Amino acid sequence: MDYDEDETKQKLNDEFIRKTSSDFSEFLKLSPQSSVTNMEESIEEVLTRLDELYGMLDMIRSDNANAVEELLPQIRANMTSLKPVFEQIDFLESFVQVVKRDVSAMEKELRNIEENQSTFNSFKKAISGFSFLSWKKKPPVQPSDRVQSDPYIPPPVFHTSDHIKSDERR
Repeated sequence: MDYDEDETKQKLNDEFIRKTSSDFSEFLKLSPQSSVTNMEESIEEVLTRLDELYGMLDMIRSDNANAVEELLPQIRANMTSLKPVFEQIDFLESFVQVVKRDVSAMEKELRNIEENQSTFNSFKKAISGFSFLSWKKKPPVQPSDRVQSDPYIPPPVFHTSDHIKSDERR
């Protein structure tokens, strides 16, 4: 029985080896046709992309030539015709700076006057609180009796007519 058993094992082993080697050989079989087909498809795809790239380059070159030959002279012509507009814009920018400077000066003057006025009013209120101490009431101060301070002189400001001429004067 040992002999039959060994022989059966040997047959099973042989069968297993044959099947495994057959599967392994199928696995290792090279199919040159499928590899060649895959390679050809890849090459065709690369060639297609290359053609698209050359088409785009030609389009860019033609657009560049159009810009240099046609559009650039038009832009230069328009630049010379727009020069007065640019000068007017520069003039308006300088005028805006003058207005800004004068408005800032006027705001500063206004702040100073408001601070002085509020200081004077608070001092006046503090003094008027002590009026109950006096024995005799003073007559109210009439506007003509007030001490005249220096008249207010506003800071010089721009005059639009000095900077912008009307169409009638031109």
